Amino acid sequence: MTEKKDECGVKYTLDVLEDRWQPRIIFWLGFRPFTIEGLHQLLPELTDVALKEEITSL
Repeated sequence: MTEKKDECGVKYTLDVLEDRWQPRIIFWLGFRPFTIEGLHQLLPELTDVALKEEITSL
């Protein structure tokens, strides 16, 4: 029974790590809270809309 629960968590983690931006966002948020503008300065290649979508999906 716990195998299925663990399987879902592992799958979600791998999905996040395979994404291009989510690991970078998690990395920066590990230091301190940032505003959208602060994160956008750290990740300038990511548009504001895309950044908001990535944060929402996390």
